[in-house]
Amino acid sequence: MTDKKIVCSWCDRSSDDVKYILAGSGVAVCDECLSELSIILAADHNDWRDTQIERLSQLRQAKG
Repeated sequence: MTDKKIVCSWCDRSSDDVKYILAGSGVAVCDECLSELSIILAADHNDWRDTQIERLSQLRQAKG
């Protein structure tokens, strides 16, 4: 039997690289991306939200 590592769908970090990953039907999100996403979702100002989206995008590119 092969152990299958769970990988964040957004940043490609594996379960070995983060505290936890929430996984469901074909999607998995790590605690670090969830933290960033919660900041984005809570943002009241579009400019600030766009900055946070860019930060999250950079996290994904750094892993790529």
